[in-house]
Amino acid sequence: MNFIFLIIISFLFTQDNSFDKWNLEKLYSNQLKNKQINLQNHKNVNPINNPIILEEYIVGPGDEFFISFSVNDIVFSDYIVISQLNDIVIPGIGMINLEKLSLKESYDKIKSIFAKKYTDSNLDITLTNIRKFYINIFGTNSGPTKILTNPLDKVSDVYEKIIKQINIKEDYNLTYRNVVLKRKSNFYNIDLLEYKRLGLGNNPQLLEGDEIYLKNYTKYIDIYGGINSPGRYEYKKNERLADFIAVCGGFKNDIETEKIKISRFIKNKELPSEITINNDSLDIFINEYDHIIIPEKDFSKKMVFINGEVKIPGYYFLEENMTVYELILKAGGYTDSADKNKIILNNDILGDIKDLELARINLIPPQNRSLSEISYIQSRSLIEKGSVISNNKEFTSEVLAYNLNIDDKVYIPVLISYVEVIGAIEYPGRYPYVDGQSIEDYIKNAGGKTNKSRGNIYIVNSFNQKIKVSSKFTEIYNGETIFVETKENFNTWNKLKESMSLIGQLATLIAVIQSASN
Repeated sequence: MNFIFLIIISFLFTQDNSFDKWNLEKLYSNQLKNKQINLQNHKNVNPINNPIILEEYIVGPGDEFFISFSVNDIVFSDYIVISQLNDIVIPGIGMINLEKLSLKESYDKIKSIFAKKYTDSNLDITLTNIRKFYINIFGTNSGPTKILTNPLDKVSDVYEKIIKQINIKEDYNLTYRNVVLKRKSNFYNIDLLEYKRLGLGNNPQLLEGDEIYLKNYTKYIDIYGGINSPGRYEYKKNERLADFIAVCGGFKNDIETEKIKISRFIKNKELPSEITINNDSLDIFINEYDHIIIPEKDFSKKMVFINGEVKIPGYYFLEENMTVYELILKAGGYTDSADKNKIILNNDILGDIKDLELARINLIPPQNRSLSEISYIQSRSLIEKGSVISNNKEFTSEVLAYNLNIDDKVYIPVLISYVEVIGAIEYPGRYPYVDGQSIEDYIKNAGGKTNKSRGNIYIVNSFNQKIKVSSKFTEIYNGETIFVETKENFNTWNKLKESMSLIGQLATLIAVIQSASN
């Protein structure tokens, strides 16, 4: 009924101005007298705090205008909402379609139509209330989510609303550099970090029907050293090192740009895992899981090293209270070939500490050494100085919790899924490793001991430690060797050790003489 009434009014306003004035006075005499509306008292008014760019804001259904006009001495003002068909109806003017028009274009169109109808008139238009709509968010751990937004909100604004709404603990690694905006049938990749840090890239205002797709990222880049914002960043495909450094805040002062190091995960192992570049080579593309070190003065004093079966071996910045386990995580975690129950922790500083007892024994002629001194040399030869060596699951868990020191080196060995049985054995060789299987079981599988067995059984582990078996229940691990000592080889073994020791004594003696002569 109201619509028909407005149509009638629009028809009446198609006559000349005097007839329009007569109709306004005749048909709206009582209404017009009471139609002066106070904008501040309008219950639907929503203050628009965000700036509106007239040329960019696209009007749509639900947007509300406050329109005030005067024709001769007749004054009319009211709030008019854009319909679902993108139309507005203005008394005395009729229906005006604003589909796909910007706010400026809408203002211009309304004023142009009004000016053609009334030459002697005054018209004011103000956007007083912006429309609201829901955006569907996909890909969070919380499942599909609806976020209430408006055309002034950008993708970054909605992202912040998402963080507040979902469980942040579950989505701590929620993508920030690879946000996907779906608009109709088109997909747009949005890097919010680049937009935030550099003001570059795309961060569009949202429209009805838009969808945002997120994910928990698994690919990352680590960067430390002479950089203003060091840390772990989400990996972005086809990004150059120079651009990445800019996103990370750029270089600090006093850096060594000739010694930038990239530890890189190389699957085929044919390429070097560590790359050194200079400031002139920053145009290279970075890879997923790259670990970048920007050297600065005295930065080398803050490094630790990890090698072996980790995805990204190399030097890493020593953070406060960093554990061995945290270093492994920074190095990309274990490879599929890693033995997670074994680990070597080494420090050259500890290794350089002189063994005074060994030095004393080395000056004694081999034939004059006591059994205790010979035993000490044999024991020392089986231990790597400066190292903490774990060969079982329980102790490895303790080593993983160890707080690293400067210059520490961590080595993760390869997983070997067999046990070797040698010596006075009927069928010496390698046998499949079975978790929980005893030493006696392996010896039995190898055909048992021969009559040449001396009786002693040793375990030689993957770190070349020779351990005498005191009980048949001694535990054995992947890659270890069971040595059943033979009668013939016993003397041979000792003679070989003594010969090697003698060679070492001679070398030491020569060194001492040369040092004294100098």
